Amino acid sequence: MSYLAFWIVLAILLVVVIATSILRYLHGAPQSAAARRSLGRREGSPTVPTLGARRPEAVRALEALQQNEREAAGEPLLSPEDFQRQFKENIHQKIISDRLDRLRTKNLEAIIHATVGSEKQAEEECAAMLRAWHLDDPTQWSRYELPNIRCDLARICASIEAIFARFNWPLSEFPVVGTLTTGRESATTQPTATGTPLILIDNGFFKFATIMSQLAIFAPYDAQYKGGFSTVTLQLVSDLVATHTILNTCLYAYPRKVPTDFQSRFGNFQWAIGVFVIAHEYAHVSAGDYNAHPSNPNQQDTSRHEKELRADRAGFIATVEVLRGKNGGACGVFGPFLYLAGLDLLARAAVAYEGRPSPALTDPSYPTPYERTVSLLEWLQMSDYRKEFGDQIGQASACYNTILFAWDQIMPAFVAARDELSAFDPARQGGQVGGYPLDEARTFGLVQTLWRHVQARL
Repeated sequence: MSYLAFWIVLAILLVVVIATSILRYLHGAPQSAAARRSLGRREGSPTVPTLGARRPEAVRALEALQQNEREAAGEPLLSPEDFQRQFKENIHQKIISDRLDRLRTKNLEAIIHATVGSEKQAEEECAAMLRAWHLDDPTQWSRYELPNIRCDLARICASIEAIFARFNWPLSEFPVVGTLTTGRESATTQPTATGTPLILIDNGFFKFATIMSQLAIFAPYDAQYKGGFSTVTLQLVSDLVATHTILNTCLYAYPRKVPTDFQSRFGNFQWAIGVFVIAHEYAHVSAGDYNAHPSNPNQQDTSRHEKELRADRAGFIATVEVLRGKNGGACGVFGPFLYLAGLDLLARAAVAYEGRPSPALTDPSYPTPYERTVSLLEWLQMSDYRKEFGDQIGQASACYNTILFAWDQIMPAFVAARDELSAFDPARQGGQVGGYPLDEARTFGLVQTLWRHVQARL
C-alpha cells in the first residue's frame, strides 16, 4: 500500500469518531448548552480524590426540587447507561479539542495524527472518575444533572472534602450538591425535611465564573500595558451587566477566546472561583449554618454577618490549598476577590437600571460584597497567607478595583440605554423573570443594543 493510500484509509476509519470535534475546530461552531453551563475539564490525566457518600433520600429531595424546571427545559432523567455514554463522549471530544487547540496547523494529516489514542485515553479517564466519584450512581447524584456539570461538581467537592479532612474541619454528613435552573450566579445551603444539607448552585454560576476569569486576564493587562480598556474588556463587562440585569442570567452571553499564553492562568481562575463558592457553602455545613443567606430573614443581623464572613475565610483557605495542589496556589488567591468583584459589579448595574443611587457599601441586614472583601483583607493581614501570598493578595484586590473601573466607563451608556434595554426585559413583557430557557436571539439583540451606546461614547 502506498503512503498516500495508507493515510486515506486511516482518515476514513477515524472520520466518524472525530468529525464533530474537527468541524467545531475548523469552523468555530458554538458550544452546546451543556458545555456553556460547566467549567471545562482540566487538561491531562485527572487527579481523582475520593468523594464521601451521600444520603440517597437527600438526592431524591434534590431531584424533587429540580423536577418541574428540568422537565420543562427538556432535560429528562438520565439512566446510568445514558450518563456513561454521554460522559465518555464529552471526555473524548474534550481530549480531541485540547489536542487540536495545541496544533499550529490545520493540515488534515496532522489533525488525524493528533487523534491517535484519544479513545483509549477517554475510556481510562472515564473509568477512573466513575470509580472515584460514582458519577453514574443514582443514589449519589441527581439524575437530572448533566455529565459535564456532575463531573465538575464531583471534582470540586472531592477536593474540598480532602482539605476539610486535612484541617479537621467537621462535616457531620456530606452535603448533596446540585444545580437549579435559575440562570443566576450564586449558591445557597438549605436542609432537607430530614435535616440533610443541600448545596444548591445556580446554573448560571459557571458562565459567570468564566466571564469573571476572562476579565481577570484582560482588564489588568489593559490597565498596565495600554493605559485604558480594550474593546474586549469593555464588551465583556457590557455583555455581563446587560444579560444579568435585564435577563437575570448570562447563560447565553458570548465568551471571548483567551490567548494561548494565558490559558493555564485562566483555567486556574475559573477553578478558584468554583472552589471558593462551593467551599464557602461547605463551611456553612461544617458550622451547621444552613440558612445564613439573604433569602432567610429570620436571623439577627450580626449573626448573619459573622456567619458569612467566617465562611468566606474558610472558603479562602480551601481555595488556596486546593489550587496549591494543582501548582496554582497563587491563582487560588484570586478566586474570592473575583467572585466578590462580580457580585459588586452586578449590584451596581442593578441600581443603575432602576435609576437609584449607587448601592451602599454596607448593609445592616447582610454583608455587601465590599464588606466581605474588606473583612477578608483585614483577616489576611494577620494570617500566615500574607507572608506567602502578599503580592498576589495585593494584585487580586487591585483586580477587583480594575474591573469596577471598567464598569465606570460602561455605566453612562448603560443608564442612557435603559429604555431601549427594557424592551428585552421579560418582566416588562409579561414573561417570567429568569425564565428558562431564554432565546439566544434576544440575548444577541440585548448586548448589541447596549454596545451601540457604549461605542458612541468611546
